[in-house]
Amino acid sequence: MEEVKQFSERLILLRKQYGLTQKQLAEKLGITERTYQRLESGTSLPSYKTINSIIAFFGQGPADYLLGQSDALTRQ
Repeated sequence: MEEVKQFSERLILLRKQYGLTQKQLAEKLGITERTYQRLESGTSLPSYKTINSIIAFFGQGPADYLLGQSDALTRQ
């Protein structure tokens, strides 16, 4: 469960760094705002499709950061 908490915390930080609201990021990822809110609250994990959308939007560096594969956030 630590991974879920880390993912949600990092997702919040990344969204704020890009200056986006939950609704704006949800739209960019092709998911509902409620689904996005569940990701941030840690009550849901992203689907494979959502992970691909995250990578497409943020790039590989931030995706690695979100998924716990890197502790450094690199914007591409």
